[in-house]
Amino acid sequence: MKKHLFSMVTGIFMCAVSLSLIQQTARADININGDNFNPLSWNVDRYAPASFGVVNFGGNNVIGLTVDDSTAAPNRLGGYSSSFYNTQGKSTATATASGSWSFSASLYVSSAMANGTAGPVRPDLWGSSGGGSDYFIIGLLSGTSDPYSVVPFAGASWETWNDVSGTWTASASTVNTGWNTLSVVYDGLTGLDYQVNGATIASLTVDPLVASALDSVYLQDRNYGVGDGNTVYWNNISAVAPVPEPSTLALACLGGFATLVGFRRKR
Repeated sequence: MKKHLFSMVTGIFMCAVSLSLIQQTARADININGDNFNPLSWNVDRYAPASFGVVNFGGNNVIGLTVDDSTAAPNRLGGYSSSFYNTQGKSTATATASGSWSFSASLYVSSAMANGTAGPVRPDLWGSSGGGSDYFIIGLLSGTSDPYSVVPFAGASWETWNDVSGTWTASASTVNTGWNTLSVVYDGLTGLDYQVNGATIASLTVDPLVASALDSVYLQDRNYGVGDGNTVYWNNISAVAPVPEPSTLALACLGGFATLVGFRRKR
């Protein structure tokens, strides 16, 4: 009896330690802003923007992404003139979050961007899974008949990417001036929501195998050609993979041992 009791106590202790380690390794948090930004942790995606780094905006340090004539198609390096390289930005790894996850970033929208008079502007927040084989994208399309948009228009709209159908969806939600928080939230099963300032603007049903892990988060802008450069401002980039609370983990562990005790008694 004492031997069994000792084994159970030892097992519970080892279970708690193991679950603690699982909790530490299951999270894949990033929390980046203009004050802790590290340029070495960001990698070029498609083509390098003219600049990407900390700038002072409104008295605060934020992340500025600029596209201009120097990165327009006629002035890019050989082999990079196609429209594919009009999307310019950088990505940072999230240490691969599995199960449920979310990522978000704050985007500043000027009054001209909000009403579509700023010229063609297309800042996007991307996330990828499967090592970059699947993408989850939410962004602002302003003042352009972008070939990626649903229909040509002269205003501004939040748009989201459906990786299942390979199509964009324009949201009827109002584009507000000022800082807007863009988010992508995956429930770990089949539900994925695109949100602006906490309000869902689009929902998708996704394959759990496709969305099973969050690899990287991207900040992007689009270069529409010579004379159409712009700077967009980002801040507060985060990614998190929630895990059960320690109390929940402990209860699950104790439940398993209770089942084991019952099994031994039956024997």
